[in-house]
Amino acid sequence: MTSDYNNTHRAFLQAFLSHSTLTLSTARPILAAILTAHDPDRPVPTNDITNEELLAYIHALNSALSPFDLEIRSTRPQTRISSDRNGDPAASNNERVYALVNASGDPAAQLATTYSPEELAFAKRVLDAMFETNNTVRAEQCCVGGIQAVQLHKAPRSGTAGAGGRESTVGGAGQAAGGGGQGITMAQAERVLAELVEEGWFERSKGGFYTLSPRGLMELRGWLVDTYNEGVEEGDGEDVGLERVKNCHACKEIVIVGQRCPNRDCSCRLHEFCTANFFQMQRSRTCPICKSNWEGYGHVGEKAAKGAGNARRTTGGSRRTTNQTVDSDEED
Repeated sequence: MTSDYNNTHRAFLQAFLSHSTLTLSTARPILAAILTAHDPDRPVPTNDITNEELLAYIHALNSALSPFDLEIRSTRPQTRISSDRNGDPAASNNERVYALVNASGDPAAQLATTYSPEELAFAKRVLDAMFETNNTVRAEQCCVGGIQAVQLHKAPRSGTAGAGGRESTVGGAGQAAGGGGQGITMAQAERVLAELVEEGWFERSKGGFYTLSPRGLMELRGWLVDTYNEGVEEGDGEDVGLERVKNCHACKEIVIVGQRCPNRDCSCRLHEFCTANFFQMQRSRTCPICKSNWEGYGHVGEKAAKGAGNARRTTGGSRRTTNQTVDSDEED
């Protein structure tokens, strides 16, 4: 511990423990109250707390937390949810989100204290649906509909292959967690999903799609890459170098909502909020990797899920239905 680490830092750490996430807007009054209580003769107004001061406190906390495999990480919300359970409007105004996370944990370590092995295995099946089943070359959805999520309440039979042709990551992880082979009821599945949203792990959109929240992405960042991205190995056939979890070319963070290069063989992805600033710095609106024209029609996230649903509904349908689908895509 450095000499400048004091009770104000410890009190601010308690704030992180009692909130699932904090932003500059929500951290300002907390930090101002802490500094005022520390020195009542010099009260600190909320507006005097700057972003630089917040980052200085976070840096000091991370130095103290590092030996315990804990870390305060930050990201920007990719979906536009009105607010979280703490009333934080960060997701609606795209303000950077901070959370105290376990730097070395996976879902089993993160949730085992509050969820049974069967419920934990169900949560992993939902993650498999987001990043494997619903994350293909044709449609990078990275989300799962409410009905599909609930239908995952039953555990797969032993040896069932996942979307990538390999044994389901959930099945193996569920067994490693000490069970999960019996599944849960649909009512239990609905309750677990609601709790995961309430606790800030998942987000549920107005369209009924579940995605990982900013906190979930920060907590599971390394595990997602290790689990769903397959390295380049000889003899893997079409799965050579399979990269299901992709990073934004601009900010280098995981993309679950954004735009994709129109060239399906290209790995370039951009967050929605990174796209405008990125192309302002480029001479032309072309993919920085393959140089294809970046038209903005390729989507990652819920828009890709809706587009996939429209494509399925128009298969074998009338010309009128097809035209309606094209109009919907143009609006997107």
